Amino acid sequence: MELDSGRHEPLTDGDSSIIEPRWARDGALYYLDDRAGWWQLYRQAGDSSVRICDYPADIGRPPWQLAQAHHVNARDDGTIAVSVDSARCSLVDIRPSGRVRNIEVQEVDITQLQVRGDDVWYLGSREDRPAAICRVDTDRGTTERVVDEGACPDPDCVSRPEPVMASGPQGIVHGHLYRPCCPGTRGPGDRPPPLVVRAHGGPTAMRSPAWNPEVQFWTGHGIAVVEVNYGGSSGHGRSYRERLRRRWGIADRDDCICMAKTLAAEGLCDIQEMFIAGNSAGGLTVLNALRHSDLFRAGLCRWAVTDLARLATLTHRFERGYLDFLVGDRKTSASCYAERSPAAHAHEITAPVLLIQGDADRIVPVSQATAMADAMTVNGGKAELHIYPGEGHGLRRAENIRSAAETELAFVRGLIEHQGSG
Repeated sequence: MELDSGRHEPLTDGDSSIIEPRWARDGALYYLDDRAGWWQLYRQAGDSSVRICDYPADIGRPPWQLAQAHHVNARDDGTIAVSVDSARCSLVDIRPSGRVRNIEVQEVDITQLQVRGDDVWYLGSREDRPAAICRVDTDRGTTERVVDEGACPDPDCVSRPEPVMASGPQGIVHGHLYRPCCPGTRGPGDRPPPLVVRAHGGPTAMRSPAWNPEVQFWTGHGIAVVEVNYGGSSGHGRSYRERLRRRWGIADRDDCICMAKTLAAEGLCDIQEMFIAGNSAGGLTVLNALRHSDLFRAGLCRWAVTDLARLATLTHRFERGYLDFLVGDRKTSASCYAERSPAAHAHEITAPVLLIQGDADRIVPVSQATAMADAMTVNGGKAELHIYPGEGHGLRRAENIRSAAETELAFVRGLIEHQGSG
């Protein structure tokens, strides 16, 4: 913080994470600090820093996208904020006295708070419908969806999230299970449904229980999905995020494996028909899980990280130094970078892998996907690589998004049918 004298004083001693500093109408600086175990709202005025409230959940989440806003100064010097508890968002009104009032909203993923007059606006998604621009009348305490992203899906075809937990090596692992739910779609006889275990990217991001067309695509074709918020994910407090410190490639891998085992043991999926999927950092999780477990029939990777040392040199400036937290210093932890990089251990992967990749990706170059596929094939594995011209780190064109989804479904169905015929 810069004082009137021109001196600079830190807001933290370096042992906590501070995000989203904002000047308020009263001239004070408001920010989020996780020193108490959750990101909480603090107010800095002069030399005094005070925690506004003691709230047992995070306010906000990691700023992996620019211009996110999870707290705004509203009328009467109050603060409207996004509370994140078990990856589920809600809206709260925090008064200067520290009193917290819940604002009734149906959205479970909320971001981009903005204030205009007495109204608060945000981008929010529900469990059963896509994102919309929403308005909160803070005087009346009412909310409305002003601009919807698209038509609402048929409620009879929407699979709703069910919170699930598993016991992992570092404690309880959280996730959301989506069961197949679509009239006219039949499962494989009396057997439990196949399962796709999805590892999110980030890797310190999270999967909220908001409506996701990729998830609904699978459940609409008779395949269950579990979104795993493995150790290190946000939305569960600081100690949960700290599980990934120096353990990326291990904690995420183990938590996805134990979640799959738990769901199979509870009869919620077919243990013979489990698949694991992930994008970017989640792709690293997929490949490492296949290296260390024979639980999954196959892996589905989109623009997967395969070489950690190379990622550290290629990643954009916004995430520079990120791997020091996730893996360690590259010089002193070189062996960790090598051990957790699937590119150096392709011979250990025997399950089939489908790789989706854009040829204009600057974070994970197409050469990495090609080298991974070639190395697996040379070592007797099965790798199927699909490259999309002009696409970067993520698919943007509608026709390519559709193509990738259909390719993955055909890949999984082919393995299931082959198992059934065998």
